Amino acid sequence: DLVQMAYLYLNAEVPYPAAKVMDAGLKAGVIEEKSKNYELTGSAWRQAQEVAKAIPMMEKAAAKSEDGELYTRLGNLYLDGDQFQKSIDALEKGLKRGGVKRPDQARVALGMAYFNNDDYSNARKTFRLAAKDKRAKKYANQWLTYIKSEEDRQKALAAEI
Repeated sequence: DLVQMAYLYLNAEVPYPAAKVMDAGLKAGVIEEKSKNYELTGSAWRQAQEVAKAIPMMEKAAAKSEDGELYTRLGNLYLDGDQFQKSIDALEKGLKRGGVKRPDQARVALGMAYFNNDDYSNARKTFRLAAKDKRAKKYANQWLTYIKSEEDRQKALAAEI
């Protein structure tokens, strides 16, 4: 009943009560501790803009999942929370595990995590891989251009010093 109530809240576009219902049910032990329920809770927290509360739920959901999709979603949450190394680890794990619906989007997020972690070399490699998919080509190429301009800017700053 609580899971259904959470889905009703989400369908009504009020994710915060959905997350609260799921969270309370999981803590009380009346909602089964399975990947799907943790995923629902994490998604509700994310939609409610509560990234810090979404992360532990998605960690549990991903750990119980068979494929890599939830790890890529977890990686995106880490990216949103400025936890770049954790984002890299989760996205790589998801891509290695397979079963990712949009590997091009996962690679773009991975490239962004590498970039924000000041690893321009791996960011470039990852964006080049993402650009092989026509759905992500334009966006990945924009990132490649941005990386180049950022490296040029940093070299110019270093030369001034």
